[in-house]
Amino acid sequence: FLILIVCIRLFFIHVINNDLYTNEVNSLLIKIQKLKGERGLIFDRNGSYLARNIKVYTFIVDTENKYDSEKIVKFFSEEFNHPKSFYLTKLNKKSNGIILEKNIPSFNCKSILDSSFVGLTKSYKTIRNYPYKELAAQVVGYSNDKNIGVSGVESFYNNSLEGGNGEKTF
Repeated sequence: FLILIVCIRLFFIHVINNDLYTNEVNSLLIKIQKLKGERGLIFDRNGSYLARNIKVYTFIVDTENKYDSEKIVKFFSEEFNHPKSFYLTKLNKKSNGIILEKNIPSFNCKSILDSSFVGLTKSYKTIRNYPYKELAAQVVGYSNDKNIGVSGVESFYNNSLEGGNGEKTF
């Protein structure tokens, strides 16, 4: 009789209420992360970049909390060729968000990204970079802060260049 009750219960769980329990388990175990695609690259006929995306970093210190003042000042003054007094005057202000350097391309701050300092926060964003600046500006055009092409090739091929949104399942 006990085996029959267990079998009937298993039948209800695996056959009758299968969708209910599957959805409940999936909602507990599976997470979906939204991903934003990057804007497409523009090349010339020789394969050189006319427009590309680069990561730029901003370095922020919270002076309200504990931070490595001497190490940060020494490292930043050597890395960015500013005198130590430049960073010391910034760090003498009391705030939870003192910007030491802003919009530094990732290839110019590799050593800072590889090291860690107490109290130093690193944030990044992706910006559009035009290596030839004004030389090809009339043809290539530009995109605005919202990654929408405003003029030139950027505008004409905006639908192809804008990065699609996706999702990643964990």
